[in-house]
Amino acid sequence: MQAQLATRPVPADRDLRWRPQYGTLLRGSAPAAFGGIDALGTVLLVSRDKEVYAEGDPAEFCYKVVAGAVRTVKLMPDGRRQVAEFYLPRELFGFDACPVRYLSAEAVADATLIRYPYRRIEAQAERDGNLARGLRDLASGSLRKAHEQMLLLARKSAQERIASFLMDLARRQVDGEDAAIELPMSRADIADHLGLTLETVSRVLNRLHRDDVINLASTHRVEIVDAAVLDRMGGEAWSSRA
Repeated sequence: MQAQLATRPVPADRDLRWRPQYGTLLRGSAPAAFGGIDALGTVLLVSRDKEVYAEGDPAEFCYKVVAGAVRTVKLMPDGRRQVAEFYLPRELFGFDACPVRYLSAEAVADATLIRYPYRRIEAQAERDGNLARGLRDLASGSLRKAHEQMLLLARKSAQERIASFLMDLARRQVDGEDAAIELPMSRADIADHLGLTLETVSRVLNRLHRDDVINLASTHRVEIVDAAVLDRMGGEAWSSRA
C-alpha cells in the first residue's frame, strides 16, 4: 500500500529549484532538462523513517528531494537490510521502468519532496526532446552507480568503502575539495549501505579522525581535512568526477 503522506500543489511563487549554497551535484541531480516538470508535481512532507513507497507498490510516481534525505532499502528474507542508495536535495529517484517497486523508499530525516505522476512525465518527454534525453541520462547514471556499488562491495576494504562514500557525498554537496559535509543518515544506515558492521563504520571513522584526514565535527557533520588523502584511500581521482 502507498504510504499516506501530507501533500499540496507545488506553489508557483515558491522557489523549489537548487540553491547555490549546496554546491554542484553530479549523479542523480535535476539538470536543466527537468526544470519544467515541477508544474506537474505535488509537494509531499514525509516524516523521518516513514515510507515514501513500499517494495511491491505500483511504480506510479517519481520524485525529487527538496529538503531532507531519502534512502532506498531492500529487506532480505533472513531479516537483514541493504540500503541501496541515499538521495539528497535536488536529486531524483523512483524513475523506474519496472511496473512495481523492487525497493522501498524511506525518509532518512523529515523530508520535503515533489511527487510527479510517471505517466505525465513520459507524456511530457514525448513532446520535449531535452526532457527525454535527461531521462536517458538519469537511467545511464543510475546504471553506472549500480556498477560502482557492486565494485565497492565486492573488491574494496572497509576503509576504502568509507573513503569512497565520504568523497561521493562531498562531490554531491559542496564545491571545492576541503569542506564540511552533512551526514543525514545514521551510522547504522551507512553500515547497511556499505556492507559493514556498525562497529566497523565507527572504528574507521574514528581512525580517519585521529589521522587528521577528517574531523568528526558532530554526529551528522564531517569536515574533510585532507581530500587528496581521502580520495586516494577510496581509489578514485577527484578530477575524474568533476
